[in-house]
Amino acid sequence: MTVTAPAAQTSPIKTRRGDLVMVEMRPTYTVVAKDVAKADKVTEYELMIVTNLFRDGRIKMVRSAAYAGGAPRQFEGMLHATGSYWVLPQADWNVDAAIELAKSHTYPQSTTPRSFPSLEAAREALKPARIGYVAPVVDEPAIDGPVERQTEQGAEQVESATADTTEDVRAVASKALMGRTVKVTPEMTGLTGARSYLLRITRVDVASATSGLVHVYGEKLRLDGTPSREKRPSKAATFMPGWKERLESTEGPPAAGVLAERQLAPPDVAQAA
Repeated sequence: MTVTAPAAQTSPIKTRRGDLVMVEMRPTYTVVAKDVAKADKVTEYELMIVTNLFRDGRIKMVRSAAYAGGAPRQFEGMLHATGSYWVLPQADWNVDAAIELAKSHTYPQSTTPRSFPSLEAAREALKPARIGYVAPVVDEPAIDGPVERQTEQGAEQVESATADTTEDVRAVASKALMGRTVKVTPEMTGLTGARSYLLRITRVDVASATSGLVHVYGEKLRLDGTPSREKRPSKAATFMPGWKERLESTEGPPAAGVLAERQLAPPDVAQAA
């Protein structure tokens, strides 16, 4: 995470709309023990999305990343905020993946998202969403003696047991998605209420085999196949587990070679080129 100046000052980092920001909060909770109520201040960290900026580049409005449909809030002077925050730029982070990870951080035995108890916990939970992140490889214990495949069912079980490595999952995802134009739907990304669009996929990545998340990158198109009207056509999306069953390919030219390096580069790099 990139450390910025407190919200009351001008950040040295050029924040963009759609960037993520980790905000330090210090709310007061009422704890009841032995029929005695006690007010307790707790420091926690909440992931938010930048929705609006001042003309000088300072953050003006944000909304919670974990709660879908949350109303935007004034950033400066926000209730319970301490003034410390950390920006997660779109050039360095897969925003959709980070949002899904924040949503999955819930209270015990609940589906309600919760804030992170420390900055270290937030960093550990969100690191699979960092662009370029490679999950550590865990060595499987060796099996003593030969493995006999006595039946067709036994062969399938052996194949299934050895196919779930990150590299294997990446290879399967790349074969299914690379160079194709697919329809990205809310059912595939888990983003309820989001609009569907077409994506010419030029890059596929998998953080880990256990997560089931697949990160794709490419050129965003409108549903009729015409170029998107957005200023930056490059787009990243995260497909949730079960994406293969929902995959809807469309006709069109392969994505390989379609986008120039300038379009695929982070915004700052593209402008400097």
